[in-house]
Order: sequence, then C-alpha cells, then structure tokens
Amino acid sequence: MFSPTLVVALEIFPLSEVRPGLRGETWTVLSGREVVRLETEIVGIAENWVAPGKHLIIGRLVDSRVALSGPVHGMSGSPLFVDGRLVGALSRRLGLFEKDNQCGFTPIEDMLEVWQTTQPTSYAGVGAKDSLTKSPSALPTRLTDFDSARRILRVEGGELLLPLASGLREGWWLDFARRLWQGTGVFLLAAGAGASGNAEATGTSLEPGAPVSFALATGDMVLAATGTVTWRDGDKLLALGHPFLGLGEVSLPLCEAEVVTVIPSYMMPFKLANTRREAGVMVRDGISAVTGELGKKADLPKYTISVRYADRETRWSGRFFGHRRFAPVVMTTLALRALSAREDLPQEVFFKQQGKVVFRSTDSTRPHREFVLNLNNSGSGDAQAWMDSLMEMISHLETVLSQGFFELELASFEWSVDVSEGEKLLLISGLELITPRVIAGDQVSVRVLLQDKYGKKQECKVSLQIPHDLSKGEVLTLRALSARELDRRSYGNTPTAAGKSVEASRRPKQGAYQAQSAEEVFSSLNKLGSADELAVVLIRSKRSLRYGTEILEGLPDSVITLLALDRRAEIVQDSVVAERRVKLEGVLCGELTTCVEVEDQSDWF
Repeated sequence: MFSPTLVVALEIFPLSEVRPGLRGETWTVLSGREVVRLETEIVGIAENWVAPGKHLIIGRLVDSRVALSGPVHGMSGSPLFVDGRLVGALSRRLGLFEKDNQCGFTPIEDMLEVWQTTQPTSYAGVGAKDSLTKSPSALPTRLTDFDSARRILRVEGGELLLPLASGLREGWWLDFARRLWQGTGVFLLAAGAGASGNAEATGTSLEPGAPVSFALATGDMVLAATGTVTWRDGDKLLALGHPFLGLGEVSLPLCEAEVVTVIPSYMMPFKLANTRREAGVMVRDGISAVTGELGKKADLPKYTISVRYADRETRWSGRFFGHRRFAPVVMTTLALRALSAREDLPQEVFFKQQGKVVFRSTDSTRPHREFVLNLNNSGSGDAQAWMDSLMEMISHLETVLSQGFFELELASFEWSVDVSEGEKLLLISGLELITPRVIAGDQVSVRVLLQDKYGKKQECKVSLQIPHDLSKGEVLTLRALSARELDRRSYGNTPTAAGKSVEASRRPKQGAYQAQSAEEVFSSLNKLGSADELAVVLIRSKRSLRYGTEILEGLPDSVITLLALDRRAEIVQDSVVAERRVKLEGVLCGELTTCVEVEDQSDWF
C-alpha cells in the first residue's frame, strides 16, 4: 500500500554549531498539499528550557507568508534546515500574544534520541559528516511518566498543541469536551476530522514538512490531532519535536492529512486540517519527538454508539484509542459527538441510556478473562443532566482502569440512549403505610405519592414482606427514594480499590468501602440502580457489619468489633430488611421517611 521513499543520508546541523544570525528554511504546509519553505532566522539558544540538559533553539519566521499568523498550532514538527542540514523541529511559541514571530525549535539530536529508542540498531540514514555519537545501548529504553512537568511546560513554555478535530458542534458539547481535554497535548476544535465514511481518501505524502494526523478514534466518527512530519527514512517517521500525550511506548494510528488553511489569531492560531487514510502507527511518544512506522495497523477496541429520538435511530461504529489514562475521555467525547450530531434533540429531555464496556485481563494468571462494566442509567433536564451522566461514566471507567489488582485492557464500548422530549422529574411528595398493622412475617402495603414539575400527581403502590425475626416494639424506618441514590449509599459512589493503588492507603470516605478484588469493583458498580427506579425500603436500626458488598447481621457485638479491624469491614447501624423497586417514566428526586412499629398479632384482640 505504501512504497518506502529512497533512503537519503540525513546530515544534521549540531547544536554546537548553531549561532545567532544563521538563516535557514522551515518546511511546512499552509494550504492543500504543497510543502512550502519559510525563511527563518536563528536568534539564539535558550539553555535548559525544556528540561535540565534539554535546550531550545530560538528562531524567527521572517517569511512574509506567515507575517500575519506566525507559528501556529499544527506546525509542531516542521523541520528547520540550514545549508541543507537538519537543525531541528518547530515545537513552541514563546508567548501567548507574541508579535514578532519568534518561536522555539527542538534540536535534532534530542529528537534522534527518541528515534534511537525505537530502533534495534543505529540510525542508518545519518550522513558521514555528523553521525550520531551515542550508541543505542547508551540511550534510554523507556521514558518515565512526566505528565505534571509536561502540563507546566505547556502553560509557561508555549509548547505548540496539536489541533484535535472533534466533530463537535459549538455549544455545551464542545465547551464540556474542552474541559475534559484541558491540560493534555491537544487543542480541541469544533467539527472537522475528515475521513469519516471515506477511509481510503489520500492526503499529503508523508515527507518532511507534510501534515500527519494521530487518530484517537477511527470509523464513522474520527477524532484526530494534526502535527507535522520532521523526517522520514523509508517506513520510519519522526515528528512533532515534543510529546503528543506523553505515553512512551504506544500503538496509535497515524494518518495522512491535508491542510485546509491556517487560522491566524493572537491567542490561538492553528492549522485547520482534514484527516485522510490510515498510514501506520505511532510507536513512541517521547519528550522530544514522536516516532512512527508506516504500513502497520494499530489493534484498537471497538465502539458502537446509537441515539434514538422521534422514532429515528442514528448509529456509529469504529475503533478508539484504549489507553487506560485517555480512554475515558475519548469514549465520552465520542458520546458527546453522537449527541451533537442529532440537531433535532430538544433542549429539555428525558433519556434512558444503556451500555457496557468489556475489558480483558492481560494478567498471565487470568488469560483471556473478560469483565463487563454496565452503563445503565437515566436522566432528565437540560445540558447539565447530560454532563452529570457522562461525568459519572468517566468516574466509573477511571475506577475500573485504576484498580490495582491486575491490568485490564479495553475490548469494546457499547453505548445507546433513548431520548424523549420534555423534562420528566418526579418529586417524591408523599409516603404512607396503607396496612393498619405491621406484624412480623406479614406483608404490608405502602403508597408513594409523586408530583411532576407542573404539579400533576400520581401514586405508586408497593408491598413489602416483613421479616419473621422482628420483635414486638421494634421501630423500623420506611423510606422512599431513587434506587440510584440508595445504592450509592450502600456501595459508595466510587469504591476505593485496594491492592496496589495509592488510594488504598487512605481511609475511604463515609459510605464507601475498600474493594479487595477486581471482581468486587465491577460488582459494586454494576449493582447501582437507575435514577428512574423508585426504591421503597424498610430499614432496621441494628448494629451490623458491612464486609465488602455484603451486610452481615445477627453477629454478637464482640464478633462485630473483632471483624471491624479488617480494612475491608465497616460497622453500620442501619440495614435494609425489606425492599421493592418500581421502574417509572421519570427521574426521581427527593426522598421521604417515616417510622413504623412492629406489633404482635395478639394485640389485635
């Protein structure tokens, strides 16, 4: 599919020879597919700018074609040549409102260090004049996590971000997604992203100066960030001059691209580009560059998303980047894109979502074992209701992916939502016991009154079985609330995973517990009921023990005290002795509580 280019001997311009006043050319694409050469002047060297021992070459774009825009986001990786030798790659703006077109270039020696960690042997394309002096064995073989340092650099160091074409419409969808991506190596754009439905469309040939896109999702919905190729040797590619997401070894699709235009702006100028066909894989995401291999294909998990409204269903499918640190945000962005694509959705809605995320164990002791996280819930209201629901999804995904028992990889993501017009909030406004007597072993009838936002009332009747072991005179609490809220209190909003996690060393918040296995983490999250489900419960105030997800009752106080020393255990004063759940057409809010006393049947006579 891809024919490798001729191996051209790469001559580098070493940092030791860089002097102020030197003139060269920065290669990049400003529109379409043509690589242009922008006249560039060397200003000097900022020592230790990137990190200790990592310097930054300061240059100035003096070409009239970029007099208005200056260096823009998306030019990351644009190679700088002086006298035909490669000096480095454009990687930074020097200020938010910089007016003199000054910018920073990552020295090619630092970028080739990342290249070397990808290669089993030394770089064959380096010319004899300036060959590399470091052997592969002397170079680092694995990059450490430097997220915090990278975020500081991007705020204060002006690191060029990669424009990520999200496909989102302007509005709360885009604003919400930008908050999710804040602090990463991308700048979220509305709309765009290119090759949806036309995966074989070609873009600019991936040569030095050409645009290159890195896809976080492919298929019907494409999420792709675009930078620039610095150098290519056959099927090996070097780009950016800074990290993308800072992940070290990685397998991420890289694609051809085509630049539409450059959008000038004092605050956030950027290249607007279309992503084209998949061409290879990013294999290393380093501090000074990213490297890729053409002709390969990344193995990604599948997504299937559907939105149904007004008897019309729209479906999307494809693949997405399943890295544990970024998958929750990528999956949420895909859900947001599906919602924003339906222009007919009303502002106030009632929605029911169903879905599941399948994980596979990569632990050698549990090969091929699958775990499923359910994503079932309901919501009602305006944009805030959608955001609350999606934030809960992110929370659950992060809980699962950060558990410390063994490593999981994503296999698939399915998410569907049924939408109806109008806000459907049901306030629990009344709670009463219909049965005149509460006797151990009998059933009692309960009436729950509900009221919508317009004051329209409805009632729901349920029956509860009274346990046989209750004593005369015991006072029970009768409570009506949403099943979601009840389960949150029972299992905790997000269980604290023990094992190897840092959070395990901290005392969990009130009402949470410390899971002792991955199975328990999934079980607790999957037990959460829905917000459109009414729960009517009888609660007994009696000292008991919550051990994991189970409530142990009837234990002597001495045993409870002893078992409570286990980090997994927690003493509770209340336990549910009877429960009934009813599905409703509306999201429940509020709760009501009343007390009932257990009587003896002989009291009737």
